[in-house]
Amino acid sequence: MTDRPEKRCLDREPAIGFALKSPISGRIVDITAFGAGVESHSPLKVLEERPFTFGIGRSNATVQGRVRWCRLSETKRTTDGDSIPIFRAGIAFVEP
Repeated sequence: MTDRPEKRCLDREPAIGFALKSPISGRIVDITAFGAGVESHSPLKVLEERPFTFGIGRSNATVQGRVRWCRLSETKRTTDGDSIPIFRAGIAFVEP
């Protein structure tokens, strides 16, 4: 494996307590002024552009975004022995 320089110009900040509320429910992993990393149980369609609603508590914000990448990150076992997929995706914020 080769070391590749980081292309991002801004540090990603953890988004503790923030949720992805629409188009699917999930969790915001990290965020910058230009985009966000999210986790969900459902995949997002790469290159799809649409409004995304983020929130914490009762406060919500909707931004236009484009899914840049999405992949299966891991699977978790429930107490019943079922597997639940965890997808991670990168969303780039775009001008509406």
